[in-house]
Amino acid sequence: MNDQPTMSTEQPASQTTQPPQAFGMPSQPQPRKKNKKLLWGIIIGAVVLLLGTGVTLGYNLWYQNPDKVVHDAIVNAFIKAKTASATGTMDVQTKEYSVKLAFDGKADNNAAGQASVKADISIKEAKLDLTVKGTFVTKDDALYFKLENIRDTYDKIAKSQGMEAETPAYINTIIEKLDGKWISIKPSDYEEYSKETADTQKCTTEVTQKFAKDKDMQNEVVALYKKHHIVVVDKKLGSKTIEGVGSLGYKVSISKDNTEAFVRGLADTKVGKELTTCDKSIDFKKTADDISKDKEPSNKPELELWVSRFGHEITEFNASAKEDDNSASLVFRPVFNKNVTIDAPADASSFKDVMKDIQEAAQAYYQEQYSDYDYSQLESESSSFES
Repeated sequence: MNDQPTMSTEQPASQTTQPPQAFGMPSQPQPRKKNKKLLWGIIIGAVVLLLGTGVTLGYNLWYQNPDKVVHDAIVNAFIKAKTASATGTMDVQTKEYSVKLAFDGKADNNAAGQASVKADISIKEAKLDLTVKGTFVTKDDALYFKLENIRDTYDKIAKSQGMEAETPAYINTIIEKLDGKWISIKPSDYEEYSKETADTQKCTTEVTQKFAKDKDMQNEVVALYKKHHIVVVDKKLGSKTIEGVGSLGYKVSISKDNTEAFVRGLADTKVGKELTTCDKSIDFKKTADDISKDKEPSNKPELELWVSRFGHEITEFNASAKEDDNSASLVFRPVFNKNVTIDAPADASSFKDVMKDIQEAAQAYYQEQYSDYDYSQLESESSSFES
């Protein structure tokens, strides 16, 4: 159907012929109005693009600068983190033996911590395979530990040495007191042997707890580390996802000169001064001198540090070393600022009491073994030697 109206072919002579017009359109062209909304949209889009480019450039040049990323990661891990938990493995291989460790741990900013370790040890020449487990807890001023699989380990070692006879009574006492049992060590346990050692432990624990909450102390150490970066970036390693977290990787190394300067500088910090007041054996300047005298190792370990893209927290640390037929590797994966609970074991025995029982058992054993010994011969030999 034709959408234009029907036009008559007969026109008066005096009428000028006009071209047909489409229905609903003006007969004369109108001036085009400028679309202000479109114009403003273009301007805003350009500004956003420029800002986005600038932000991205700044993000990459400053926030994601490798030195800043690694610096933030170290500070966040060792100073600013409120809590930390981690899992890891370690593998050591030599001609004589191999050791495979699996461990996990957690800690809070009140100097409390917990760690569990499982060690699979293989002694090749003796064809001896051992598995040892240990769990350790620090809470307030006390250390708690539990060792497992002691009986099995002792039996295997005794068998490999041809000592399959009946286990001495005092050895059984030691195993029974320690195997799978929680033991606590507190300053009061050895105060009667060394009050100075007990006071030192109590004092250093208090300083550690204070440092975890004192921002001035923390900022002083952060400023010192910022001046002397112990961990330095050697190479970018790209990116990968670790436990669901996008991470940036770097090949890093330890600066001997910066380590020396950092340790030396600790002597003048508040936390350093308080620690040396607690423990006279702590000497940061002497330690720094020793570091300066140490020679650089011929085969440096390969170190990799992976850091979250946002937040700059360590997500993985890898280390490996090889020399001749010996090799070692470590994989460590921490997580920061997640809720952790660390409880002291309620059924722990006092280290002081356990040692007393062991000493009594050992004394009884030796008295039994040497009750029939003729000491007169020993006295005679001694007299002959003196003459």
